[in-house]
This record gives sequence, C-alpha cells and structure tokens, in this order.
Amino acid sequence: PKMMSSYATMIEKKVHQLLDRAEQRGEFDLVADFAAPLPIAVISEMMGVPDADEAAFQRYGAALGSALDGLNSLKHAREVIHANTELEAIFESLFELRARAPRDDLISALVAQRGDRIRPDELVPMCSLLLVAGFETTVNLIGNGVLALQSHPDQWHTLCDDPSLAGSTVEEVLR
Repeated sequence: PKMMSSYATMIEKKVHQLLDRAEQRGEFDLVADFAAPLPIAVISEMMGVPDADEAAFQRYGAALGSALDGLNSLKHAREVIHANTELEAIFESLFELRARAPRDDLISALVAQRGDRIRPDELVPMCSLLLVAGFETTVNLIGNGVLALQSHPDQWHTLCDDPSLAGSTVEEVLR
C-alpha cells in the first residue's frame, strides 16, 4: 500500500508517453500501442525488472496467457515452452540479483520470504502467474471496455460529459 502512490504516478506517466507516441504517429492500434505495453511496463516496474525488455515480456506474457484455454498446436506448445524457459531464466537471474542487492520491489520482497514462507521452487511460477494475470486481464479490460463504449456511444458521451463517472465505468467494465 505504501508504494501505490508512486505506482499511480508511474502509470500516469506511462499512459501519457504511450498516447503521445500514438499522437505523433497519427495512427493508433489500441491493443498493440496501448493496452499491451501499459501493463507490461507497470508489472516490470512493480517487480523491479531492470531495464525490462517490454517487447519480450509482452511476447512471453501473451504466449503464457494464450495457453490458459489450452494448447492448440505443436507450434503453440513450442511458443509456450520457449516463453516459460525465457521467463524462468530472467526470474532466476533477478532472484540472485535481489538476494545480493534488495530493492523496494516485489521480487525483493518475495526473495526475502524464500525458504521461510515461500519455497524456492514456488518463486518462478508465482512470478510467471503475476505476469500473466496482470498482463492478460488488463489488456482484455482495456480492449473490452473501449469496445463496449464504442458500441454504446450514448454511454461514451455521458462519460465525456462527466469524467467523475470514470471509476464507476471501470467497475462496470470489470463486471
């Protein structure tokens, strides 16, 4: 909870960066240019992934998330295995780094609990789950929310006229 205000500032900054970039290009794909990069940046920051390769994390998160409904081909299975292997290597390296030099991030907090409250073999799956859960749900929330508002322009105009409705709009989209 003490870190939430710093996350809010970081999230707002990232939102503005992504929207500014889209405005400069003059075109915008909601999912590719906003909904996917935003949660990856936030999760990377929260976990304390240094100089996160957001594109790679995005691919890995998408690959693992796509397996939630099952594997649909051998190629799909290879992609999921590759993503899992790459993430495992990234996380193991990060666990070692944070054991030597802890920071104020989620990975450091988890590493501090290793062996005491969290078994060492639970760390990689836990971090992978956090990545997938935070990535997949946020991408879908943003995409589905915008689609719902596009499908109901009267609701969009109501929201534009009264931005104080943003919180309840998000709650409704979550439902």
